[in-house]
Amino acid sequence: FEYVVSDATDPSDETIEAVMKATANKDVRVLVNNVGIHQGGPKPFDQVKYAKITESVNVNCLYPTLLTSRMVDYFLKRSQAEPRTRFLIINLSSVVGCSQAVPRMSVYGATKAFNHIFSLCLSADLLQTSIDVLCVNPGLTASNMTSVKASMFVSSAEECAEGALNKVGLVDVIPHWK
Repeated sequence: FEYVVSDATDPSDETIEAVMKATANKDVRVLVNNVGIHQGGPKPFDQVKYAKITESVNVNCLYPTLLTSRMVDYFLKRSQAEPRTRFLIINLSSVVGCSQAVPRMSVYGATKAFNHIFSLCLSADLLQTSIDVLCVNPGLTASNMTSVKASMFVSSAEECAEGALNKVGLVDVIPHWK
């Protein structure tokens, strides 16, 4: 199992092309868009810095959308040569992106709502292809981004990943409840 890590804060053509070059001679069948940053913690919108808004939209929305576009092209070309091969795109959203409103998380919530709707639309667009799309909407999860510890009420990143992978074949999932 190999993976490629890229700098999602830079959604430039060069960064996306570097990922494509790194995967050029690999048997890639899964794209995991597991990028995400929050807006600098819970705070009212008028206190979110302009630079943090730009960074959040670039990392949470623009970068995964551009990379997905390139990978869909790659997967479709491969599926012509290998008609029985299936491909999977996993996009990480958040329950915050599926909620009506989460006060003090407007930028983060909006970008995760983008991920959620993008995934649903992408799945519909690719329905007649060999590409499946899974949108994962975890709740609070112990990770580097959240700096919380796993507990009876907070899942570990491993529990979240296992819950999501057990639901491949569905389109829109909340992988765990604690």
